[in-house]
Amino acid sequence: MSGLATRLARQDPAPAVRGFAAADDPSGDLVASVLLLAMSRSGRTAEVLSELAVTIRDRASMRLRVDAERAGQRGEARFVVGFGAVVIRAVIVFGQSTTFLDAYDSAADVGEVHRGPGRHLTSAARAGAG
Repeated sequence: MSGLATRLARQDPAPAVRGFAAADDPSGDLVASVLLLAMSRSGRTAEVLSELAVTIRDRASMRLRVDAERAGQRGEARFVVGFGAVVIRAVIVFGQSTTFLDAYDSAADVGEVHRGPGRHLTSAARAGAG
């Protein structure tokens, strides 16, 4: 808004307002269009600007609600990714000295583990059974 005030002090109102509309904010575009309309038809300027204020207040409120919801979702996503990373690190670090990860020692063992229910005997167990 201070940029608009500076432009209004230095140049004609219509180009100053159009320059304000070039900002990357949809509310700024709305304000600029209403101001241009009010300058051309000055009969209901106060009423139009009051309605504009209500509209922009509602939009700002909606943006704040959406940002708050997104912040919660971002926090949940960070938690899930962080927790997953911690679990994977813990399995790698603490699983080295146990038999928990033995099924994943080689690609052949991994294939045998994933054959389905009742068919997951490792080659060592089959060799002992025969």
